Amino acid sequence: MTQIGLIIPVVRTDFIGGLLDCIRQNSVLPASIIIIDNSRKDDNLRISDTGLRMQIHRPSSPLGVNPSWNYGIQRLCDTVDLISVLNDDLLLETKFFEKLIRLTSIHTEASVLCPETVSRPGELQHVVPVEKSACIRMYKREGWAWSAPSEVLRKVPPIPSDLQIWFGDDWLWLHTVKRMRRPWMKMLGNKCYHYVSQTSSKINGVSIQAERRLFEQHI
Repeated sequence: MTQIGLIIPVVRTDFIGGLLDCIRQNSVLPASIIIIDNSRKDDNLRISDTGLRMQIHRPSSPLGVNPSWNYGIQRLCDTVDLISVLNDDLLLETKFFEKLIRLTSIHTEASVLCPETVSRPGELQHVVPVEKSACIRMYKREGWAWSAPSEVLRKVPPIPSDLQIWFGDDWLWLHTVKRMRRPWMKMLGNKCYHYVSQTSSKINGVSIQAERRLFEQHI
């Protein structure tokens, strides 16, 4: 059975409960979940017993989104077959991981797979049958929910440490699509709802313009 590991950087603690409920209700459960607690110290991330296999990393100061991705990937790459990186402000349908496994096995050329993002949470209730889900090629990157085979991520250099918040998905796109020549695929019929990056600007006050300049220097 394909083993899936999850990486979830947490910034606002009021979202994570909904995401974990969705994961727990899935038809296939992840083998491992790494939660990186980047919330404010006065936010006090509390997670009740969900029955999921979770590790919570509580850094002494917030890591930022990209260092959180690096942290989780480094720890999961050699222990699971697939890694999913999820924003904390997501909801997932109940067949999410089952469809991910199926579509990854069909589209072996894909380096990254992203779900179909719906505009209303209620749309998650209309679950497309697993065998009806399909993929189309993507021509731009997305960063709020993506999954990749571990064998792909082992070939991608860690995101540079001076890129804290933005351009992690651009870094991944550069190394997978541009350099490996392996496409990103959109999973039609495998749905998530996104609260539209409510958390992305909350860490460390880093400006997107400054990180853009750093990213351009790295490439």
